Amino acid sequence: MLSGQDAAQVLRPGLAYLNVRRSSRRRAEEAARVVDQSGGPDRLIRDIARRELTLRSLRAERQLALEMAVDEQAEVQELERQWREAEEIAEIADGTLSSSPQLEEELRRLKRKAGDQPNG
Repeated sequence: MLSGQDAAQVLRPGLAYLNVRRSSRRRAEEAARVVDQSGGPDRLIRDIARRELTLRSLRAERQLALEMAVDEQAEVQELERQWREAEEIAEIADGTLSSSPQLEEELRRLKRKAGDQPNG
């Protein structure tokens, strides 16, 4: 039995395979409605997991809804990861570009030391 990220990694291609042969615009709209009526992607996934339903036991539009929910959840997690990475980079850049009295004094000391060195 898989859970968390392991389950999502297996579910995404498995659901895509199951749904590719029977997808249609109407079925996609029905699946989107299932996700909405369930209270969103996270609640749909939790509900199916809590009830320990198998993929084969789900109606086609519910399978597609689960695929949509798992995909959306994976996309949100990836966006959050990218956001955290961007924040870390911004913090690093802010630290490099900002100044403090100690930093200014150290820069002056290094410049004086560099000026005392012979060229060449």
